[in-house]
Amino acid sequence: MPESTLLVLPWDPHYHDQEIEVEVEGLEKRAASLGKPFSRLWYSEGVWRPIILG
Repeated sequence: MPESTLLVLPWDPHYHDQEIEVEVEGLEKRAASLGKPFSRLWYSEGVWRPIILG
């Protein structure tokens, strides 16, 4: 994930895990729709996008 960041929010089920695996392929397709719950934020190309677990 060059030039990007992923934030795992406190209500994410994996928040307290020592290590978290993230499938970065297709991450842009897992953006949460408006009004849908999410627990991760992905920053890429100057934009923060809410991400749902998939």
